[in-house]
Amino acid sequence: MDNIGQTRSGFMCGQIAVDFANIFKAFVGANYLSVSFMFSQSGLLLGIIGILVISCVEGHCCSLIVKCKRLAIHKILESREDWLNSTIEAVENPSRLKLRKKVERRLTYSDVAWIGAGKWGSRVVTFMLLFTQFGFCIGYLIFLGNTVRKFFPVIQSTISFPALTLSPALSSTAIMHTTMVQNSTTSLFPTNQTSLLLTTLNSSSTLLNYFTTANPSFLASSISTDNMSTMSSMTSNSSSLNPSSSYPVHLYYIIVAVFVPFFATLALVRNIRHLGAGSMVANFSILIGYISIMAYILRGFQVSHTVELANWSTFPIFIGGISSAYEGIGVIIPIESSMEHTRRWFHQLLLTVIMLATLILSTIGILGYLRFGNGTEQTIIWNMTADTAFPLVVYSVVSVGVIFTFPLQNFPVIEICEGFLFAEGGVFGPAKMLEVGDANIQTETSPLLDSQDEVDPEMLAVLQKLPVAVTIPDSVSTWKRNLLRVIIVLLEGSFALALKDDYAYFGSFVGAIGSTTLGFIMPCFLHMKLERSLHPVRMVVDIAIISFGIIGGILGVYVSVTTIIENY
Repeated sequence: MDNIGQTRSGFMCGQIAVDFANIFKAFVGANYLSVSFMFSQSGLLLGIIGILVISCVEGHCCSLIVKCKRLAIHKILESREDWLNSTIEAVENPSRLKLRKKVERRLTYSDVAWIGAGKWGSRVVTFMLLFTQFGFCIGYLIFLGNTVRKFFPVIQSTISFPALTLSPALSSTAIMHTTMVQNSTTSLFPTNQTSLLLTTLNSSSTLLNYFTTANPSFLASSISTDNMSTMSSMTSNSSSLNPSSSYPVHLYYIIVAVFVPFFATLALVRNIRHLGAGSMVANFSILIGYISIMAYILRGFQVSHTVELANWSTFPIFIGGISSAYEGIGVIIPIESSMEHTRRWFHQLLLTVIMLATLILSTIGILGYLRFGNGTEQTIIWNMTADTAFPLVVYSVVSVGVIFTFPLQNFPVIEICEGFLFAEGGVFGPAKMLEVGDANIQTETSPLLDSQDEVDPEMLAVLQKLPVAVTIPDSVSTWKRNLLRVIIVLLEGSFALALKDDYAYFGSFVGAIGSTTLGFIMPCFLHMKLERSLHPVRMVVDIAIISFGIIGGILGVYVSVTTIIENY
């Protein structure tokens, strides 16, 4: 008996460990790379408050959507009152218990939305899942193009500064020296000094290095205080310059063009289980990348003087970016449904994962922002100068993780698009067959009944309340499905080419639309629709979270789109 007890205990511990890993994997991905930049958009204090609020709301909504799943099951199984309250009768009727378990395993986020809010609720959830996964794939291509490009730096001799307001005396002096510079640059700038040449005299043309070395007091009296602070900030934070200025622009397009056919080939894989090994490689690479980045940040750590406590004007970008960093709510229902033996530990595991994910995101976000200040790049590894082998190794490891994550993120996009186009009743699919009341026909088409199941009219009545699972008929040609998969990757590559300098802003845009809808708005909305007797306090909380998601999403979209447009 003791051996049996120890075996069961070991089995439970192993299951809990696997379930914890699955939940953790769902919430922590490559989006942690841009969290430091999000803190630079919010400011330190406002960012700390914001990430704590978002993490609490995210955890609450994850628990809420699982509760909505159970309420949805009750709704479709309530043809008899004893199904709701009597567990004894469920045990006495194995067929009903079996059906209940099958319903629990089958339901997805979209199915719960269908049961709670009808077909339009399901369509909203499906579209947002498609939108977020499609956006993540675009972001991965942008990341790879900019990161791999850093292996091929180009040394440049000039740096562009913003326009400076010069006094008349300094402007005339700069003009006087322009001819001298054209004829003999070396006579003005010794070889052992760094030359900073600004060539446009009307806006910011001044021989900055010359005047700072030859006559610093004259420069101080001729340039305004605002200009001096601007130059000081830029020279002390060289990373605030556009990173693309140090690397050939055309190389970015070449790199993305190389990755597109590679990912298009992987998109032809039909079974997601064949990508399991790649998932393990991705998780390991992301972990090693996180540890390496933290080591780089802490080495010679100093707090930047450009750190701000709050920045309200760009705070909506933070909301969208951090919301997308918590990626797990779209798959939390299937994970909970798979926990048949450890379901009673689900909420404890979820709370632990949310706390751990928040700790990871907050640590790299806060320390990265404190180290680099306003010079924090859109992804933190771009602040690692490629002057030694260590940054190049980190680039390689993180890039490998992103490469193996891309096919997994792209898989739901392909499934949704194939179902929309090629399923029965789809745009290019065969005509949808009319359902017949014959019990045998319904049994054959139902994914919840096995061939050996007894046909029970009550079971079939329950099945009719469920949305039909999307399947692609065998009559659809393979080449059509393959062509669609290639087109999807080509579209993702096209967007990546157009958004090469907007990795974090586009990620915030995706989060402001998709992540706020899936993570904040829909769970609370479905809870209000499915809960029969909702307490007024809970209703107020649901409405407050919905309002937060809507307002934060709208502001995030506006600021992100405005910034992307300005970058052009």
